[in-house]
Amino acid sequence: MMYEIRVKGCLDRNFWTGRFGSMQIDIDESRAETILHGPVTDQAELFGLLSRLRDVGLVLISVEQAQQDSQPDTSSSGD
Repeated sequence: MMYEIRVKGCLDRNFWTGRFGSMQIDIDESRAETILHGPVTDQAELFGLLSRLRDVGLVLISVEQAQQDSQPDTSSSGD
């Protein structure tokens, strides 16, 4: 299954790439959020990923199951 996980803040892509398994990292500067997206095989892997985020002090915004071919929406809403 594919998941999209949003955390508060704009993480340094170069530093964090590879530290969260096969998750890709995108930055939404307009919202000051980082979006991790990619495959998660089971609940144990998902909980492990969420634990790593917690352990490094990142603030979790949302966790959503995503479509297989979806990319995170990093466009601003124009509010």
